[in-house]
Amino acid sequence: IGPTGSSNDESTSKSATFVNTTSWSTKVLFEAECTKSATLTVAGTFTAYSCDGATVTKTDESVEILKNVGINFVLDMKDPTALVTVDPYDLEEEEANSIKTATLTFLASDTKCLDWEHISFKVQVFKGIGDWKDSWEYGKTKIVLGEDSGWDNELTITATYSATKTDSTEINDAKAILVFDIKDLDLAIIITTMNASDCCCLDCTLVDPCAGCNGGGDLTHATNVSVSMLVDNVFFSSMLKEDEVLQIVGLKGDKVIGGKNYPTIPASPAVATVTLILADANWDPENALDSNSQVGFSLSATTSIQAVCSGYATKTQATYIATLTAIQPEQAEDATETVITVVGTATDDADNVFSLTRVFWYDTMPPTLTHFAAFRNPSGANGSYIEFSFHEEPVSAELTLEITGQGTFTYTLAQATAVTGHLNTYRLSTGISLSEGADVKLTAKAKDLAGNVGTSSWETEVSPSAPR
Repeated sequence: IGPTGSSNDESTSKSATFVNTTSWSTKVLFEAECTKSATLTVAGTFTAYSCDGATVTKTDESVEILKNVGINFVLDMKDPTALVTVDPYDLEEEEANSIKTATLTFLASDTKCLDWEHISFKVQVFKGIGDWKDSWEYGKTKIVLGEDSGWDNELTITATYSATKTDSTEINDAKAILVFDIKDLDLAIIITTMNASDCCCLDCTLVDPCAGCNGGGDLTHATNVSVSMLVDNVFFSSMLKEDEVLQIVGLKGDKVIGGKNYPTIPASPAVATVTLILADANWDPENALDSNSQVGFSLSATTSIQAVCSGYATKTQATYIATLTAIQPEQAEDATETVITVVGTATDDADNVFSLTRVFWYDTMPPTLTHFAAFRNPSGANGSYIEFSFHEEPVSAELTLEITGQGTFTYTLAQATAVTGHLNTYRLSTGISLSEGADVKLTAKAKDLAGNVGTSSWETEVSPSAPR
């Protein structure tokens, strides 16, 4: 029988002559996978003597006592093999990947017989604190990790399996396709391992007599293969409630335009403060935030926080602050009222984006008179009144009424009544009798919601009262 290293596939035989008893043995060294057989044939000589009177005749006859008695056995001298492929194929091994799904295809093979009942899988998700792990046998179709994380970011694996057989009992190849549905994970290492063994036995180990020479090793009849994915598919602040990210102090209430509410930026010198509190496990706060040109944020402070099971547990938290104020221009004609949009966009090192957009009412124009009329009401004593309008709703106003030949009188907006159906229009009883045709001048020092204060005037003549 061929020695170690031999590729001899011819029969080898030994023969001997013996009387009564004999024995023979040989040492067989194997390294190839093949079918071996050993047989024994025992032949003897039968001697007979016959007498015919005084004549004795000797007759020798060859006989087979044992013929081709032996054993056949199959040598399995190779471990099974295993490999894995990953889709997406361009997955970075040492850099964080912003992926929501991945498909891992495992293949196990053996030249003789693969023990598919003992093919197993293990998934480990390393996050610094609160790691997840699970293991299962070949055939399980759904695996879920992190169901109780508190972040609704469980990892779901859907598995399908297939195998090829050489006969009804042996499997030579087994395939498993694992589809990973990866919800929000702010930086985590996912390691998936397949273990496979052949049909010899679970604990069969043949020690390598060469002690690892020529790249060899112990024959264990088992193998495994692993793949690692570094995943970061969310900016952590996106997983938080808005009031945990955004704080605004100092606004002046809402300006209602077209049924929409716009928080009002205060007029200078008052300011509103917008604070963004952002956090992520994989980012550079110094360079991560990009805000629009109208409002700039400055980095105020950084610190470390814990958020277990959201991904890597330790985050870097950064606080950014911006101030908002409506500064009146030097020239009154440059005053403005407009909606401005404040955008803060942060990007982590895996290109995950967190963006926050808010709109505000920017107002540097104080309430200005747009209409003024004075009426005489002869039907009642001191029944004269004035009507006036502003371009926007004032929160307060000091009113001065100058009447030619009668003097100057002062009032406040609180003494006036809003005219139904007419925007920002008010009626004020003067408490005096106005002469028809008299010249009157109204000066209003008014303040708006933002805090802008300005003075405007309007002149008219007293007219007879007329119903609207």
